Parts: sequence; structure tokens; C-alpha cells
Amino acid sequence: MEYERSLFRIYDIALNNPRFILFIKIFSIFCISLSIFNLTLFLIFHCLYINNGEALADAFSSQLLSGCGIYQSPELNLTLPLEDECLYINNSTVLLPEDIYHISVNSLTYEFSMMTESLYFPEELVKRKNFTVHNITANELVSDSLWIISLAVNEIDTVMINQLKTVFHSNGMLRNLKTKEIWIWSESQIKEKENLGFFGKLRNLCKAFFWFSIVSLITGLTCRFAIIGSSALLLAIVSLPCINRVHPQCSHIAYLSFPWIGEPAYALSQARKSTFKLLFSFFLMLFVLYMMYICTSILWTFYLFENCFPQDIDERFYNLVSFVEFFSLIFTRTKKSVAYYPRFISFFLISFLLYRYNYFYGFLNLVFAIVSSLCFGIMGIMIVKWEVPTMNDGPSFASPRLVYQMVFNERRTGLADLWSMFYPVEGRGYFTDREMERIFPQQNV
Repeated sequence: MEYERSLFRIYDIALNNPRFILFIKIFSIFCISLSIFNLTLFLIFHCLYINNGEALADAFSSQLLSGCGIYQSPELNLTLPLEDECLYINNSTVLLPEDIYHISVNSLTYEFSMMTESLYFPEELVKRKNFTVHNITANELVSDSLWIISLAVNEIDTVMINQLKTVFHSNGMLRNLKTKEIWIWSESQIKEKENLGFFGKLRNLCKAFFWFSIVSLITGLTCRFAIIGSSALLLAIVSLPCINRVHPQCSHIAYLSFPWIGEPAYALSQARKSTFKLLFSFFLMLFVLYMMYICTSILWTFYLFENCFPQDIDERFYNLVSFVEFFSLIFTRTKKSVAYYPRFISFFLISFLLYRYNYFYGFLNLVFAIVSSLCFGIMGIMIVKWEVPTMNDGPSFASPRLVYQMVFNERRTGLADLWSMFYPVEGRGYFTDREMERIFPQQNV
């Protein structure tokens, strides 16, 4: 309970600040408007460029195959997605799987090969072994009206990958020579996304739900321990001699505010012993938990995003989930917030993962921008519509949340049992008066 009351202090200060409420209203309107704008952009880009290889196919046909759409040789068979299906019979251009393609798109240059080994070789070795390098100009890849926007939302790479996988429909490795970002994929990955069917999409939905649940639960657990451990930092600050001399009562306030560390710290101070080992143990706990979280996030990345995704999208997703968990700890306190906030957030984040699973390489940067702005908008709406109206007769220091759990541990100053994080909460009507007295012994229920 003391842990919840410590968090409630932040909630109470924030919601009693008119400037904070005004900021939340403006911010939520801005986020919802931004999500609508990004959704419009996403629909345009998705309809125009997903599974579309016409622009790159035209460039290949005109610059390498003399306007033809089919190339056949013992080493490589290539059928471009063009209406003109004439067979290239001129021997002036020989295409091999290990060839390297330098593709220029306005100010950007990409390097592509169907064999990943070709792009891993040093440039000197490529020249010495006479690897064929084809120079392609594909300025029509993105229309002029969308070029600046596609740069701003960082989706040029997505357009290029969709063009390449449609043209070659094989293994591939692509490198952006400006950002040095690399993408590698296999033909089996392309075929898997193209032949999903109903049951394949249903499987992806279950997969998205499962991995979102795992990420959310572990992140929530880590956030709770981070808040618990961070109290050691505050205690270390107020224990400094320079602060103790000026404000000797600060240490006692900290002991009472965070009893899970305050009780042992007070016992050590009364015995005139140093609290250094106690504080160090809390900091060490935070470090170990952080390292555990980093290790699990590396595992998540493979299952959530596989091996082909935009740079840093995994870290941005984990950061968003962490923020969502921290926000729910502090601001989700009324019955409606507890009932609806997790459902909206879960729907948005699972939709993001489902989009990732259903398409080989979709416009993930745009989808993430939509999802994150919707999450922030829902947070603001939740505060304004469900939390602020209940300030007078809602959560209080005595009852920090309006949903409760059965109390099994009578020790009031200790932390909640770890398993209680996964135990469902209930409204007031679920409990008898006697059970409510166990939850809030100082209340007259």
C-alpha cells in the first residue's frame, strides 16, 4: 500500500495543476490529429508501393535489357513485372546472381545483390575478381509530389525493398550507402508472406497477441522494480551531509515515504551504521534487472521483427511499451481507466505487430507513428475524461486506486508480493466490509 501511496503523490500533484491539465488537453488533440494525418499518408504509400515493382522494373528493362521484360540464362531467370514480356536475346548484357547493382534514386544510392557474399567482399577484391557492377538510375521510384514526404517519414528504403523483392523475387541484400543500413532476406520469407491465407493471418494474430503479452508483462515488471529501486537514489541524496545539516527532517520523510527501504535504513542509522551497503544493494538490483531486460529485448527482436526491419524500430517499440507501463502505474486509477485504457493500448500495439507479420516489409515507420500518437492521445483523453472528473470523490491518499486486490499479507510497510502483479483487480462491490477493512484498516467502510 505504501508503494501505491508513493505513486499517488505524483498523480495528485499533476492533476491538481491547471497548467498540466491544459497541456494534456492540447497534447491529446495534437496527437489524435497527427495520427489522422499519418494514417492518410500510410494509406497512400501502402496502396501505391506495397508489392509494386513497376518503377524499378522499367529502369532495369530500359537500362539493361534493351526494353525487354524477360531474361533467361543458365545462371539466372528474370521476369520483370511489365506488360511487355519480350525475351531479351542480346548478349551485350550478362546477368549473374553474384552481380552488384548500384541503384541511384535522386540523392540516395543503394547497393544490391542476390548473393549476400558479394556485398561483404572488400571493394579491392570485387575489382580484382571482376565482379560485374551495374549502375541503375531510378529517379521515378517515388513521385516528385511524395519525395520530400517519404524522406521526412523515412520510408524510401521501404519502397526500394518492395521494388527489389517484386523484381527479383529471390534472396537479396540491400545496403543504403548514405546511412550504411543493411537489409538481408530470403526467397522463403517472400513466399511465406505472399501465401498467408486466412489461417496464416489467424496464426499471425495469435502470435502478435502472445508476444505483445510477453513484452508487456516483462516490461511492466521491470518498470515496477525500477520505481522501487529508484527510491534508493532519493534516499542517497537526502542522506548527504550537506542536505542533512540544513534539512535534518528530510531523511525521516524519506524513511516514511519509502518504507521498503526506509525501515532498514532507519534501523541502520539508529545503530549508527552506514547505509552504503543497503543503497548499493538496491542499485545493484536495478543494474541486474536492466541487464536482464536488455537480454530479453534481444530475444524479442528476433521473434517480433525477424531479421528485416527499419533501423531502431525495435527500440522505439520497447520504449513505447515502457512508457505505457510507467503511465499506467501513475495515472490509471479509476474504474473506467483500468477497464478501457489497457484495451485501447493493447489493440493499437497488437495491430502494429500484426501489420509487421502480414507483410514482408511494410511501412513500419508510418504505422509506428500512427500507433504511438494514438497511444499518447488515448492517455490524454483518459486523464481528461476519466481521471480529472473524479478528483474530489475518487482516488485519495487513503485509497490510491478505485480497484482493489484481496489482501493476504498483513505487513503494511512491505512491498506487495511479486505474484500480485498478475492477480486481477476488482471493484468495490466484489469485497465484503471485512475484506475492505483488511485492505484499508484506517478507513471506516
